[in-house]
Amino acid sequence: MKIYPPHPLLQHLVSCYRIIYFGNDPVFRQPWVVSPTGSNTLAILVSPASVIDIGRKEQHSARIRFSGQTDEVKYFTSEAIVNSEILVELKAGAAFELFGIPQNYFTNKWMEVDNFLPDTATFYDQLDDCGLDIDSMIPIVDNWLLEMAVRSKNKPKTEILLAMQHIITSSGQMDIVQLRNKVGMTRASFQNHFKQQIGVSPKTYSRIVRANAAYKEIQQIKDVDWQQITHNLRYFDQSHFIKDFKHFFGCTPSDLHRGGFYLSQFLYKPDDY
Repeated sequence: MKIYPPHPLLQHLVSCYRIIYFGNDPVFRQPWVVSPTGSNTLAILVSPASVIDIGRKEQHSARIRFSGQTDEVKYFTSEAIVNSEILVELKAGAAFELFGIPQNYFTNKWMEVDNFLPDTATFYDQLDDCGLDIDSMIPIVDNWLLEMAVRSKNKPKTEILLAMQHIITSSGQMDIVQLRNKVGMTRASFQNHFKQQIGVSPKTYSRIVRANAAYKEIQQIKDVDWQQITHNLRYFDQSHFIKDFKHFFGCTPSDLHRGGFYLSQFLYKPDDY
């Protein structure tokens, strides 16, 4: 896996470009696990191929696919064995600013970009001119996103961005009423604007952030004290922790810690870059 930084003018919108090479390793022949991270991705295939959402039984054949916010683990497979993919890791709220479409429209969906963005043909032609040279593709992706950012008239509400920051810094543990009071919004306005700009409710976003905090801690500790993690992240009990973790990641915390689960090869964490 290789990581590229975005153009400086895109750094408030894009965390990084992450390159995944799908080779002949057996791990790539089993379903891919895509788990909620609290952010969105644009997946740009270097060579066009169909991708199948196993749970929804939907096939996506477009060159570029957009992942809305997900609130549960998803599984995908592809007809192609060897391929490469540029994952544009968008920061939370960035998709609303770039596309100008309420993000709750995309919740739990992978959408073909052609369905909601006009004039992608020129962008595809520019990518094709690069052949398989990903280094040449990155500036083209930069320019495509910069053009959208310049045209955009949609800016996330400052209160929503502040609320997200509180959720992240508290590892998803801040009470929603306290959070709403901190940003000075009514209950209805807060819920509606949050779903519109982020794609899920504040409570769901908090659960995702908390589960990802647990994921990160498990990856970093050799001898895990499960009771301590449960306490630190304020889960009601270990049973609740395990159930929530499996809902988002498709495996138990102990499965992940044993290292027998391949999710970590695909899952992006903001701290990785």
